[in-house]
Amino acid sequence: MRELWLQLEPYIWSFVQFFAIVVVGFLVVSLVVRVLRGWLSNIDETAGDFLTRAARLGGRVLVLIIGLSALGVDIGPLVAGVGVTGFVVGFALKDTLSNFSAGLMLLIYRPFEKGDTIEVLGKKGVVEAIEVPVTVLCLEDGERVFVPNSKIWGSLLVNYSRKGLDG
Repeated sequence: MRELWLQLEPYIWSFVQFFAIVVVGFLVVSLVVRVLRGWLSNIDETAGDFLTRAARLGGRVLVLIIGLSALGVDIGPLVAGVGVTGFVVGFALKDTLSNFSAGLMLLIYRPFEKGDTIEVLGKKGVVEAIEVPVTVLCLEDGERVFVPNSKIWGSLLVNYSRKGLDG
């Protein structure tokens, strides 16, 4: 039994380190996201939601990579594999990435905001949500329409809630 313990001891401590890193890391990520959400709540709700989601996902991935290195996993090939996979997935998801980049442009330039009445692609409605891939419109008949942001960014848009430059 002692021999078995001596053989397993390094692995057990590696797993304990891994779980400790993951638990503490996820708590730190949650705290950072909470602080970030507090800072961004005064700026813009939609941009704040997007940035806090991105920070949470990025932080968790980073914590898992650090945890794997504590297990003795060589993360160099893992990072290279993620890079190659990202390149392949980028080609496969070009439409999704187009919606993602258009969503970022909408968040930066803000041609409309949540609650505005807009008309785009022949649909007129109230903006219910601006997500990174899509914008959700609530039409006058109560229907909800999910419009890809790449279609909005490349189309004529009328914002009935905002007046022209003269006010």
